[in-house]
Amino acid sequence: MQRKVKIALKRERWALHTNTSIVDKVKVRHHVLEHLGIENPRILDCFCAKGEMWREAYSSTENYIGLDLERFHDARDTLICDNTRFLRQADLDQFDVFDLDAYGSPFECLAIIAHRLKWSRTKRIGIVLTDGTGMNSKLNAMNREFLGWIGAKTHMKTKVQMNNRENFIVAGMMRAAALADAKIENVLVAYKDKGGASMRYIGYIMSRE
Repeated sequence: MQRKVKIALKRERWALHTNTSIVDKVKVRHHVLEHLGIENPRILDCFCAKGEMWREAYSSTENYIGLDLERFHDARDTLICDNTRFLRQADLDQFDVFDLDAYGSPFECLAIIAHRLKWSRTKRIGIVLTDGTGMNSKLNAMNREFLGWIGAKTHMKTKVQMNNRENFIVAGMMRAAALADAKIENVLVAYKDKGGASMRYIGYIMSRE
């Protein structure tokens, strides 16, 4: 029997920062770690890049694996790979936090995680998402596979995507939770809507407790 998924994601409860920077991205990750409540959690950073979050948010922990298409010469444990291929093959139950700091949409990775989790070791995981689909939503060009995954229709030459971007993000989170037979808790979101970018930085707990 599938659990009923509830999510309290009212706009006024979101953390609003009009000039979101690395400080806010770190705060979102610290929020997840605090509410996860696990000592020395195992981090999977699926878009690890140059290690900014590893240093600033995760205190250069050794309990960490970073994924990227580029090699970085530092002390981190990193793999040069396609992150979706890794997520489809690895034992995901070994990780406590999934960090999806995507350049566009994080939901392909999140869908794979939600589908493959067996919850054999823990009943609570931390999720960190970066959604950078602001420009695509304005151009009515969001990924059609994602829209189909959340049950949204595509509408040509309208402002549906731009006007409903926030709803689509919430729908993606809820769809993943439903796939994982889990609930969503302790959501925190930071905004960046200046300087030509429109980013959403999201952290929350997905739980089977």
